[in-house]
Amino acid sequence: MPAKSAAQYGLMQMIAHGGTPRSGVGPSPEVAKEFIDKTSADKRSQFARAIAKSRKKIAKSRKKRGRRK
Repeated sequence: MPAKSAAQYGLMQMIAHGGTPRSGVGPSPEVAKEFIDKTSADKRSQFARAIAKSRKKIAKSRKKRGRRK
């Protein structure tokens, strides 16, 4: 089953690379890798750009408030 949103794709990427969700409950790394493989290359690229844009926006707002990290 392919990922339906950038958030879902990001979660599956994290799990596939050894991360664990905050809730501690989630699919196995094998299932996450299957999700990523079934997602088309165009969608993967689109989701990756959306995630990067979101992270950049968060970092900018934190810097503005004087917080690092």
